[in-house]
Amino acid sequence: MDFMHLLTRLGYLFYLTDKPELSDYLIDKTLAIQFEGDYRYWGPVQNIGLLGVHIDEPKYGKSVRD
Repeated sequence: MDFMHLLTRLGYLFYLTDKPELSDYLIDKTLAIQFEGDYRYWGPVQNIGLLGVHIDEPKYGKSVRD
């Protein structure tokens, strides 16, 4: 498992254990990573982006749609 997958799982774990501020922090950091055509990172970034939309759609909705 690579680092991006680990961050995604950690974000969901924080969310499920009622630590949304830590999930929010990981979501912000993960979505800030430049994609640059590296499809190894597409799945984890997409998954954590969807978690962000679930937590706070007005904040993350535009980031995921772009």
